[in-house]
Amino acid sequence: MGSKNRWIRTLALLCGTSMLGGCYTYTTVSPAAVPVGSDVRAHVTAAAADRASTVLGYRSTTLEGRLMGRQPDGQILVRVHGQTYSAGGQTRRFYQRLALTPADVLDVQTRKLNMIRTGGLVAVGVAALVLIVKSALSGQTGGTLVTSGGTPNNDVVTPIH
Repeated sequence: MGSKNRWIRTLALLCGTSMLGGCYTYTTVSPAAVPVGSDVRAHVTAAAADRASTVLGYRSTTLEGRLMGRQPDGQILVRVHGQTYSAGGQTRRFYQRLALTPADVLDVQTRKLNMIRTGGLVAVGVAALVLIVKSALSGQTGGTLVTSGGTPNNDVVTPIH
């Protein structure tokens, strides 16, 4: 009985945490149109990726972070994830501000919550959670119990390779 309850709690936890996420879409916009403080994804040139790699500890032509500001000369300041360090059982993620010139940036995208897809995800999670709770309260696990004197199932299932 304890094993059954553990599985039900685990499934309920998985369904609950799946509803915390959201479905996002990215839309390409002009860097000048992005409000400061917005989450952005910037595609940069190979040269900009090489320069940023010396600070970030990794090389990528796609940088995800937060727009922190704009400079008078047209540069944008983006806070991106730098290296991650683990020490003493704790993991710390460091952030780095990068100044990107207009020539460095190929395009900028903003992230927006897709309400339809997120609503569908939440609906599926809620339905699964309701079924799990209903099953737990009714005592039914979906299996069939063969009582004594019954005929065992002798069907042979051939595995597919």
